[in-house]
Amino acid sequence: MRRFDRPEVKLAQLDALRNEQRTRLQFDWWCDDEDRARYLEALGGKLEWIYSRAPVEDDPAPPRSVPARQGLAKVALVSDPQQVVDALSNPHDYLNIPYAELGGASFMLALDPPRDGGTDWHAVQRKVVEDLFARFAPGQLRRAATWAVEQAAILSLRSEVFDLAEFAEQAALRYFGLVFGYASADHVPLENAARHGYRALQYVIVGRHFVSEPGTLPAAQQALGQLAARTASLIDEYATLKRVPRQPSRLGVPRPDADWPTGVQPWSEIGLSSLGQPALRQLPELAQDLSGQDLCNVVGGLLVGMVGNVQTSICQVVQDLMRAPTELQRLKDYLAVHPLRQDAAEVPLAACGGEAKKPASGPAAQGQRDEVAEYLGRRLRARPPVPFLPRRTREGLKGIGEVPIEAPTDCILVLPGSGHPDCPWGGSKEKFRHSCLGRDFVQPLLEVLTRRVVALPDLEELLDSVTGEVLDPVRLWGFGCLRYGLRHRREKLRVQQPLIVVMPVKSPVAVHAEYLRAVIRTGAPRIQWALDDSRMVHVAWFEFMQEDSLLALRTVYDGDFDTYIQHFALRAGDLFDQLFAHIEGGPPMPVAEHPHEFVETIRRYNRGPLGGYFYSAYPDQKVPRITGGRG
Repeated sequence: MRRFDRPEVKLAQLDALRNEQRTRLQFDWWCDDEDRARYLEALGGKLEWIYSRAPVEDDPAPPRSVPARQGLAKVALVSDPQQVVDALSNPHDYLNIPYAELGGASFMLALDPPRDGGTDWHAVQRKVVEDLFARFAPGQLRRAATWAVEQAAILSLRSEVFDLAEFAEQAALRYFGLVFGYASADHVPLENAARHGYRALQYVIVGRHFVSEPGTLPAAQQALGQLAARTASLIDEYATLKRVPRQPSRLGVPRPDADWPTGVQPWSEIGLSSLGQPALRQLPELAQDLSGQDLCNVVGGLLVGMVGNVQTSICQVVQDLMRAPTELQRLKDYLAVHPLRQDAAEVPLAACGGEAKKPASGPAAQGQRDEVAEYLGRRLRARPPVPFLPRRTREGLKGIGEVPIEAPTDCILVLPGSGHPDCPWGGSKEKFRHSCLGRDFVQPLLEVLTRRVVALPDLEELLDSVTGEVLDPVRLWGFGCLRYGLRHRREKLRVQQPLIVVMPVKSPVAVHAEYLRAVIRTGAPRIQWALDDSRMVHVAWFEFMQEDSLLALRTVYDGDFDTYIQHFALRAGDLFDQLFAHIEGGPPMPVAEHPHEFVETIRRYNRGPLGGYFYSAYPDQKVPRITGGRG
């Protein structure tokens, strides 16, 4: 059973439709993974036209004497692998200018090679980024990635059901923020810039041709602008403190934050001093002729692409693993005996002349190879995180392949699912202008994330509550992964749960509050017995709030919520009868005869911890283990 019985994809259907209707049908196919694959297969590499919703007029305010062009623009869907390679390797004929709508004319993705022999600013920006990433060894980045993934797991994996896309996003944000040297308070601006920016990036590539979201690009530009202002401030502060460090607060006692901006936690305080220097501190040394604003734009562009691509990549990789149980078990077995390599002795590439050492090969080196990294390489070659790219043909180009065109034409290039053996993110580094820039930076994070997720106990995909089918990741316009629900046995990693029940006291409050005090005072021995008898409660207490108008019950317990609450309905129901006699909205009584209603009442009044955060010094220890079996 499926929620929707989708009709068969037939190209002939398009011929009978008006242009706008045709685009709607193409979009319907596009957003369904199976239909999109069938659609592209049916095209057989033939160039297809999409009648786009994107504005035909480039000038947002043309002269009144020249009416703005209206209607539907024709966009070329290029799916023939050879035509795609030709377009990617010929930046003079297939321009990157569509990206300028997101980041402006100096946005790295939007820069084309000069035709007059001038400065190739794309090459300059790319060289800065390559030199920056070369200053971090793979082992350093793996340590940073391990820290970031564990920080993200605190909240992302707090429940049995979790969203892998959200987990990957948060890990990527913390990784980026750590390596570049942002403060913890900068997490929200980084998050806003990454989310708005990646949506806008997908809008530029695909979305604008099918949907109308006039606010998407301005929202991204505003978020990236706010981040740029903060980035510029931090770069300046790093430079100032490098020149004039803070003085020790006590004579002869060095301060760890002597050359760290206000609010940025020194790496030495979190055991990561071996990472070297933050990227924002090093960027000015590498800037060449780039301005401070150019550097901020580079950082923002890296953030947008990196976070979104990590989010999509890890969802696709894990989805493939979940659909291949043998491969999943093989990786689990491998992880059980091969912990993550930290490579403490590694030095950055920049320290050894900027040349990467070739990996060992041959039978003797087999034990050094990381099967997780190799699996990631195979899957990213088959399913790159960016499966489509935008281009615009230059003025004067007469055709795309053998198809004639009359004017500069926007194109959507469909990347073939094979890639290049040395570059799982796309094409050859030497041949394609935008390929692989962040591969070495992102690869350690993908490895750590994959290991962390695969190692979760009893990992499984969620099922549709109506059809029972496995739920696929939710994608935006057939592109990036927005959500991917998974389930794991949380109690195998963290058995303890907080209970924060806040219930309104009946009126008159003073009278009923006094009765409640008497119930707790006289019932304390019975409460103590019930708590000991449960063998699942670590701490528990009652308290009044808001001038006795609310009664709060707070506990930390082991295991399942329903089991825990039902225990007290059956073992101490009479005590709760006395309590609920003075509480608004209580369950039917006697409680012992209505355990289900009692559980639902407690659930209704239960409040989660702020932000879902709950700390325990011994999260995997149950009460009997701590007490030695007593009570």
